Amino acid sequence: MTPSRPDEAAKQLDIRLSEVAGALFDVDNGTDMVFVRGQADAGNAAAAALVASLALACERYPLAKDAVERLQAAIAGRDHVAVDQLLGPAAVTLPDATTISVAALLEDIGIRVDHLGADVARMASTAREAVARLDGARTTFGDLLVRATAVGAADDVELTEVRTAIERDTAAVAADPAGPTGLGDLDALLDAARERVELLERRHRELPAELAEAGALLDEIEALVVRGADALARTREKVAAPAGVVAALDLSRDGDRALRPWLDRIRDQAASGGEEAAGAALDAWRRAADATRAEAQRVADANAAPLARRNELRGLLDAYRAKAAASGGDEDGRLARLYAQAKDVLYSAPCALDSAEALLQDYVAAVNSVARGVR
Repeated sequence: MTPSRPDEAAKQLDIRLSEVAGALFDVDNGTDMVFVRGQADAGNAAAAALVASLALACERYPLAKDAVERLQAAIAGRDHVAVDQLLGPAAVTLPDATTISVAALLEDIGIRVDHLGADVARMASTAREAVARLDGARTTFGDLLVRATAVGAADDVELTEVRTAIERDTAAVAADPAGPTGLGDLDALLDAARERVELLERRHRELPAELAEAGALLDEIEALVVRGADALARTREKVAAPAGVVAALDLSRDGDRALRPWLDRIRDQAASGGEEAAGAALDAWRRAADATRAEAQRVADANAAPLARRNELRGLLDAYRAKAAASGGDEDGRLARLYAQAKDVLYSAPCALDSAEALLQDYVAAVNSVARGVR
């Protein structure tokens, strides 16, 4: 609502003038504007536009102040002509020769300062954020570099890419702190470098134990191979023409590519600083070792099976002899003869396992018949 009395209008204009003066002072003397002026001096076009807008506001403010002061003087002096002119639409003549009312001029300056303050704050905030993120990236990279150096990976491609990106973004921020700097790319590169370093640290920490486990696995494989060879020798000695036996494994048949020399090379590689390559080689070695262990176990089991069956048959023979004795039904001595025949084969060397199986079946059938009272 427009005041009807000139003194009320003058009072409201004076209040608005004070508000605009305070806002203009805050923007002009704020630290954000100091930064923007520095950017403008360095050739930043966006910053230069903000400085020019502030200069225009500062240029128009004295015109508004002068008009308000003249209006107050005219009211005090009862100069109605001057009052009407100063409260009219053409109270102030601008440098470009256009005219404007005092209220409109103050509104223009106020809006300009409000927008200017927001733009200046946004530019300075963007710049501070970029510098802070870049400083944080440098700190993070420094820590990663120390850790990477400790595991011999300071020159890995992931670290090199981060170093290059930091140099690139440092130059970009120096040229235009409020402009795009590609820091998102830097964050992604830092993440990749961190994952790489953590992987290498984990490998460095776990590799000694993994090598020790590999050594224990190799010892187990060699023991299984010996067991398979011993079982083959015993079975051939104790069992005639044993079925299912296989030749013992020869772990040295691959020469330098055999498991033990291969593992020795991996250990040497790890000791000389090539932990990553050693870890990858150890993974391949473990796959081969697991397959060899499974084969060695199969051979040992196959070669021990015939002798184990012979011993099982001996146990069955003794068990059924005890059953026969308990039945007390061997009047004609048939059970004794069958027992003697089976025992003679089972306790001879080498044992004819198939014959022993057949004789034992005959004996078992006879004992069961007697136990049931069938002659």
